[in-house]
Amino acid sequence: MTAPRMPDRKEKRRTGHRGTAFLHSLGFRVSLVVGLAFAAGLALQLYLSMEHHINALLKLKKEEATLVSDTIKQSLAQAMLQGERGRETIQRVIKDVARREEIERVRVFNAVGDIRYASDPAERGRTVDKEAENCKQCHTGSEPPDPQAFTDRSRFFYTPRDSKGSRYRVLGVINPIRNDPERGCVECHRGQSVLGVLDVVVSLKNLDEEIAGHRGLLLAAGILGVAGVALVVGILIQLLVHRPVGKLLDGVRKVGSLDLDYRIPADRKDELGNLARAFNDMTARLQQAQARIREFTDRLEEKISEKSAELEKAQRQMLRSEKMAAIGQMAAGVAHEINNPLTGVITFAHLLRRKTEPGSPEQEDLDTIITEAERCSKIVRGLLDFARGGQLVRSEADVNRLLDRTLALVENQALFHNIEVVREYDPDLPLVPLDQDRIQQVVLNLVVNAAEAMESGGRLTLRTGVTRTDGAAELRIEVRDSGPGIDPEVRSRVFDPFFTTKDVGKGTGLGLAVSYRIVDDHGGRIAVSSPPGEGASFTVILPIREENPES
Repeated sequence: MTAPRMPDRKEKRRTGHRGTAFLHSLGFRVSLVVGLAFAAGLALQLYLSMEHHINALLKLKKEEATLVSDTIKQSLAQAMLQGERGRETIQRVIKDVARREEIERVRVFNAVGDIRYASDPAERGRTVDKEAENCKQCHTGSEPPDPQAFTDRSRFFYTPRDSKGSRYRVLGVINPIRNDPERGCVECHRGQSVLGVLDVVVSLKNLDEEIAGHRGLLLAAGILGVAGVALVVGILIQLLVHRPVGKLLDGVRKVGSLDLDYRIPADRKDELGNLARAFNDMTARLQQAQARIREFTDRLEEKISEKSAELEKAQRQMLRSEKMAAIGQMAAGVAHEINNPLTGVITFAHLLRRKTEPGSPEQEDLDTIITEAERCSKIVRGLLDFARGGQLVRSEADVNRLLDRTLALVENQALFHNIEVVREYDPDLPLVPLDQDRIQQVVLNLVVNAAEAMESGGRLTLRTGVTRTDGAAELRIEVRDSGPGIDPEVRSRVFDPFFTTKDVGKGTGLGLAVSYRIVDDHGGRIAVSSPPGEGASFTVILPIREENPES
């Protein structure tokens, strides 16, 4: 006989995992929530129904006890008219009533609380204990209560505990015995409106036991109902939710293993069916994305080649920038070397010119030498300005006044005689820290270039203002002419050193290059625009360093 095989550790772990998975499953949680909600609603309904039923039973019990009390009171009223013989009749009536099973006790006491008649002979002659539980409801003060003021003559209280420590609830009904003139009681009891009080106490022990039994039955029925509803909900969730969700999970696992041809059955018309269709659509899009990835992989070599070409282009641009910097350094060296002998040439040419006769061929030759040497000197100064960097001498400047000072230098020259100068200044322009001499040089270059572009006359407009770009304030100085404009094919080269569209001998090609260098040193930029037929516009944009209001 072989011993039964004990489950190994893996089987126990697998069983525990299934149990944990069940507790965390959607079906269990929904069943639990629905069961708890149904249990709460059912419990509330049972409680309200039971309370209504109990109140109805107690009301009926009150009416029954009041009817018994009124019946006893009528019998006592008849016996009281019989004098001494009536006292025995009263005691007999009380005993007969007390023999009933639900009657706990019957007492009659006078207006001061002395017990005159009682179903328990031991209570006769005693005084009512006003501190007892059944008397506290009425005797709340030092003065005796007025029985006529009672609207509810019933009260609920518990009997004293017996030797076993048990007690039960009882219903007491008090009924005032009034002095009725029609019955002839006034003659014996003059001055008394109330002769005494009839106290009937009815046991509620059987009623409470019956109520407890009903409560137990209702509780058991409620528990069975909740269990049944939870079971039905669990079965429905298993059929309507768990199985379709399981199919969705299978689909997720298939897609996770890159089986993109798998499709979930989507024949349902509910939310889970919509979810299955959405999942299938997602799978189809994943297939398309995978195809695009494969296509992209196939074209990766081509893209790498394109990026390599772009990188080479960027490297060429960087080399060009370095070359321009080297040209600047070389130009500065050449300018310094040429400037000194060139100054000597101009000086000695002027000295020789003084020694020649006016109008002689020698004087004309010397004038040619001086003119060309001064042009070379101007080119040298342009080279020095282009190569010069260094520190800026900034100071708070009123740009509008700076423009006026610049125009005052040139507006009386013949070049500006046929040109209308228009000033469109912003009167609220703030003071801007800048190198006034260098910015004046920039404006002067732009103004002279604009005037040279309008040989037959035109309009020169100078406009200032403040704009904001990405929250930062910027100063704008615009110089616009009404000349022929700039061709699009040469617009990108206007700031290159030694590039000019003027005739030979009329320009060095360094003015705009120097201006660009000065504005760049200020952290700004120059924008150029030339719409067809509207002339050319150069805009100097300089940053305005605003003070922090919190500082």
